[in-house]
Amino acid sequence: FLPQMFSGLGEAWLTDTLSYKIYPGCAYIDSALDALFDTMEQFQAANDRPLEAGDIVEASVHTTLLGAEMCRLTEDNLQTPLKPVQVNYSLPHSLALALLAGKLTPAELHEQELHNRQDEIRAIAQKFEIVHDWSLTLALFEGISENVPLRSLLSEIDLKQILSLWGETGRSLGASLIPSPKDLLRIGSFLWARAPGLVRQASRVATSGIPLGKDKEEKSFNLAQAQLASLPMRLGSELILHLRGNRKLSARVEIPSGAAGRDAAETEGLVRKKFRDLATPFLDQGQVQHALDLIDQLEDLPNLSELSKCLCVP
Repeated sequence: FLPQMFSGLGEAWLTDTLSYKIYPGCAYIDSALDALFDTMEQFQAANDRPLEAGDIVEASVHTTLLGAEMCRLTEDNLQTPLKPVQVNYSLPHSLALALLAGKLTPAELHEQELHNRQDEIRAIAQKFEIVHDWSLTLALFEGISENVPLRSLLSEIDLKQILSLWGETGRSLGASLIPSPKDLLRIGSFLWARAPGLVRQASRVATSGIPLGKDKEEKSFNLAQAQLASLPMRLGSELILHLRGNRKLSARVEIPSGAAGRDAAETEGLVRKKFRDLATPFLDQGQVQHALDLIDQLEDLPNLSELSKCLCVP
């Protein structure tokens, strides 16, 4: 579909966009979990006690098209008994589990733990409504377009082929693809600024159906032109909690913790903490620290044998 994305070999390093999952689950749940923990801290500070499921009357999670579609595809597969992989791809169930436990780690996803609490988890999950937010979807693509030459890439796309598949795509994604008038203006502005050639091609297809070719004013796309080290992973979410007593808490996270575009020192600290937390039950503290030290020197190690020994359970 996009063979141009294989250009720039040896010059474009996609490892520069590497992101780390601080929570177990699909990457599309991370910012919503960040937002949940933010609201839990807000509640704790205001009430001097933890937020509980009974405090929440209803809640909505605004997410990107990718997050909304993930949840739609997951809904039909949430069978009994509840399985870890089902929670991994479900925003409502991941949020419910995190709210119950006050955190979300592999320990909370143990099958026996899920089995013991699945009725409670399901009841809380029903309080969360998932909403596709075009502003978040466009923020994702705007972040990409600021660092990737989308004008040249989009001008090379066979729009006629895309339009021929639109009916099938629209049926698959359903109402998620229907923008509001305000969203339409932002979408139009985005396309005109980033891909005027594509807009003109769309107009020609709509009026005459002529075959599409490359717009002469656009340069050929090459991934080496992209600023991959600056590319942000804007898989954002906004969480809104309606609480008893006519109160409301909300939090919006544009880039999830650990993702490309966040502060590098913050991400390093979070990743190291996750490694310590999850390795300590299996390795002694000396092994854990030695492993971290070796990882810091990874590119200078003559081989990986010493690191492998550090990571072996006694």
